[in-house]
Amino acid sequence: MLLRPPPLPDLSRHRPRGSPRRRITVRVLVLLLVVLLGSAGLSYVQALTYPGNASWQVRTVEWVRDHGGAPLVNVVENWWYRHNAPTGSAPAPEALPSSSGGAAPVAPAGAAPPPSLPLLPGSSSLPGEAQWVPSAQRVGGAPVLYTATSGPTRPTPARLSG
Repeated sequence: MLLRPPPLPDLSRHRPRGSPRRRITVRVLVLLLVVLLGSAGLSYVQALTYPGNASWQVRTVEWVRDHGGAPLVNVVENWWYRHNAPTGSAPAPEALPSSSGGAAPVAPAGAAPPPSLPLLPGSSSLPGEAQWVPSAQRVGGAPVLYTATSGPTRPTPARLSG
């Protein structure tokens, strides 16, 4: 006994999938999606390949944070730190590394400020310009910071129009 294959469906009765307007709308939406994802993808690749020594995880988190995802990053970080709290006590302060390799040097009280800054040739100096000014904050009687102004950073006098 011979078996016959099933009959082929009649395709002439099928309607088109959508109107031309709907097909154009779908194509435009797909194109917009590709453009948006493409620009975001390009931005992400640039963030990953930027010079530096940060890991891809850190770069990804910072990229998400910089592109409006700060609330999401905060939620995830808070959840992570809540479930992975450090154990033990804090290390002793003397066990921590410092940038100077030891205790930070403290200038003795009454130490002289750094020498004056050189002025630009041909410029007239203003009172106090290029002179170091100590900060109000002190450690061991010595100022923590000295600041000075010179050249283009100084304020320019206001001009009156008559």
